Amino acid sequence: MRLFGNKRWMRGTLASILAVGLIANAGIAPAKADGGSELVSLGLSAGNLTTPFDPYESEYYVSVSDETQVLYLQPEAGNSDSVITVNNDAGVNGVYTVTLDQDETQIDIVSEIDLEDYYSQSPYTLHVIKEGSNLLSPKLKSLSLEEGNPTLVFDENEIDYYTEVSYDVTELHLDAEAYSRNASLTVKVNGDDFASATPSVIPFPLSESDISISVEVDVPGTNAGYMYGIVVEREDPSLKDDRLSKLELEEADFDIPFDSDEQLYSAVVSRDASVLHLTVESISPNAGIEAKELFGDFDERSLESYLVSQDGKIRYYEIPFGLSQEYMDIRIDIDVPEANGGRGYGIMIEREDPSLKDDRLSKLKLEEADFDIPFDSDEQLYSAVVSRDAKVLHLAVESISPNAVIEAKELFGDLEERSLESYLVSQDGKLRYYEIPFGLSEEYMDIRIDIDVPESNGGRGYGIMIERKAPSGGNDGGGTSPEPNPPVTNPAPVTTVPDTAPANPPAAPTGVSVLVNGKSETAGTLTKTISNNRSSAVIAVDPAKLTSRLNEESAGAVITLPFAENADALTGSLTGQMVQAMTDKQAILKIQTPNASYTLPAAQIDVSRLAQQLGSAADLSKLDVRISIVAPNAETLARVTDGANREGLTVLGSPVDFRVEGVYGGRTVEVDRFDAYMERSLVLPAGIDPNRITTGVTVDADGTVRHVPTRVVRSGGVYSAVINSLTNSTYAVVWHPVRFADVTKHWSENAVNDLGSRLIVEGTGSGAFEPNRGVTRDEFAATLVRALGLKPLKEVSETSGASASERKAREMQAARDYGILQENGGGTSAPDAPISREQAAVMLASAMKIAGLAADSGANALSVYRDAQSVSAWAQADLNAAVQAGLLNGRGGGKLAPQEQVLRAEVAQMVQRLLQRSGLI
Repeated sequence: MRLFGNKRWMRGTLASILAVGLIANAGIAPAKADGGSELVSLGLSAGNLTTPFDPYESEYYVSVSDETQVLYLQPEAGNSDSVITVNNDAGVNGVYTVTLDQDETQIDIVSEIDLEDYYSQSPYTLHVIKEGSNLLSPKLKSLSLEEGNPTLVFDENEIDYYTEVSYDVTELHLDAEAYSRNASLTVKVNGDDFASATPSVIPFPLSESDISISVEVDVPGTNAGYMYGIVVEREDPSLKDDRLSKLELEEADFDIPFDSDEQLYSAVVSRDASVLHLTVESISPNAGIEAKELFGDFDERSLESYLVSQDGKIRYYEIPFGLSQEYMDIRIDIDVPEANGGRGYGIMIEREDPSLKDDRLSKLKLEEADFDIPFDSDEQLYSAVVSRDAKVLHLAVESISPNAVIEAKELFGDLEERSLESYLVSQDGKLRYYEIPFGLSEEYMDIRIDIDVPESNGGRGYGIMIERKAPSGGNDGGGTSPEPNPPVTNPAPVTTVPDTAPANPPAAPTGVSVLVNGKSETAGTLTKTISNNRSSAVIAVDPAKLTSRLNEESAGAVITLPFAENADALTGSLTGQMVQAMTDKQAILKIQTPNASYTLPAAQIDVSRLAQQLGSAADLSKLDVRISIVAPNAETLARVTDGANREGLTVLGSPVDFRVEGVYGGRTVEVDRFDAYMERSLVLPAGIDPNRITTGVTVDADGTVRHVPTRVVRSGGVYSAVINSLTNSTYAVVWHPVRFADVTKHWSENAVNDLGSRLIVEGTGSGAFEPNRGVTRDEFAATLVRALGLKPLKEVSETSGASASERKAREMQAARDYGILQENGGGTSAPDAPISREQAAVMLASAMKIAGLAADSGANALSVYRDAQSVSAWAQADLNAAVQAGLLNGRGGGKLAPQEQVLRAEVAQMVQRLLQRSGLI
């Protein structure tokens, strides 16, 4: 693009001076003066006036050859009474001699009339310039643009230039020098006069893709001039982007949603897949893409591809997947000519386990009797004869597919049925036991086992016909005698306590499995109760058994309390003494249910403090510590719904309460705050698109909805929302897409819209965000508070439906409580003052500590910036940490700009990186 073309303009040529008297090349006035002291002509022995002589113009320029050493002048006044002096010299016979020993010589001519009744004076200045000095040259001696590329080579006779700069450049440094020291330079940017306190620094707004700069050279005393033009174009950021914008496998979903920054994926494809279709699209239109299948450590083969889009960016690969192959590894290499190096993506593909689609049973056994035929997975109908006095039957069922859904029903006639209760007893979740009441009045019963495998079409059913033995005196007759005790594989009995206790209370429960580093240990009991139409299940851990098992493990063991089925409240119960032993071993406790999990280090439960609060400091063995995952009651659900509606959120799935309590002597103390982020996981209901999960939220007692850091993960084909929080509360997963109109195609678009959707940043009205607007200290602190999901350590207000001012007060209190908002470098908190980049780094450093994000303290990340010396001493360590962690970058031109104000777009990018690099989102 050439803005100026080849335009070169001249305002005139040097004028000839007419000879006067004996002196050649003299200038003559076009008309005589009117009798004053004005000169009417000026004769010169050499050189030419650059403009014709005029009695009423007082300043002139004369160009002479470099060899001219003496200049003779013959000025003539129009009035005979005039006395003429040249450089205070009266001359000889009207001729004046001036020695020219410099590149420029100034000659002062004065014509003066001094009579008794009349006085007049006419001064003239003559600048005599030697041609070789270039003092009259209208050209530039040098022209450079610091951010321009090396192709901008200056030539004084070339007036048009073009250069390209990086997409993140925010200012340009122009350096121009004219030959003439008398020259004045006029700089214009996009046609407008440019003036700046720092003349060489030209701002380059990020909103513009290119700007034009002109430099006009003006030399006094000449009509000749030059104008130089530079077109500066910002490079397309995508040209250097070596990431993919799309990566899809037609035959299966990847284990995690595609993200340009995520480079490793895996997928499971059908058993009968013979050809796979991989779709790849790069961000850079110039990228070279190559897909290869890898064999071992060194062997590879390129995969064939063909383009399907007009812009040449989308590529399809057809990948033969031999039926004998169980897995294959694929690498996608991206080569961008404009970038240094390139990026690679890896895909691990394996065939699905054939058992995933198998809708048969691998085990079917009735403990009280043998079936009429040996069990066979393909045989679907069985019968058995049980003892006359059998009251409860125990049926063991195991499916081939680990994902199978098993349901047992008792049949009555042709149409009536009832579901039978079951519970899991194996670690892999495949083996189920059914306790089936067999009424004394019943002679027979029919049972149907339905197998539903999500990966297969339809499902299989098994039928069992059970009868009592015929009476035969005092003997039961033939058949197998029931075992006096349940076999080893028999599960622990489950006690169900209805609202009204039965006349004969059930036996105490025993034998529930607890997992220590994934290994099963019978170290607890399970009790199920129903009260006020709400069900609960409690696993109580045996301290002696678990302590003994824990002592065999190294530090950091994971203790898992698995619940096989859901209830309104699922609770793990441990003594304070047990929790203290786990703390000493740095153990981690996990409550695992079908729909949620809760993981926390035992050290986060301060049992000593709990004991003091409950008055049981002397005996931790009597302190009951309860960790619960609870379905909210109607009041809590209403509060969540109202808060979500008020914020325009769509709640996906059911909210869940997470609780930690200490109970002793009828008193209960809740543990609702922690020193580090505790991880909770909510399983997403089947049918919910994981890409429509925005974030997790918590709803306070007053209905205030707050963001909590959330990421979506996939494990075993199931998606879960992993929520990290420093407090216990009610949590829900929401869908809340936000798109701000004024960040479209802005470099901060992704970060701004992501944080807006997560309720972390807000717009400024009418769908706008104003990314280039400055930020105050309290605005930045509030953004960090919302991003980290922080709540004040002491409540500021509990008013229902907190107002904007109350919310701000809470956010500021939380910022102070957690050390984010402190005194600035000047010794004041100044919440409403604009925040500089180095002040923002100090707050970021505090937020990094809260998020558990560490930087390399030994590395000096500031030394690469040209303005590193301008960083305030009190901010150097924190700014270095923020830069080292990749949260804050320079502003272009090799500068960090620590004293400049932070922009809203920069805040969004910093905060998004903080959450991503700390693993919170």
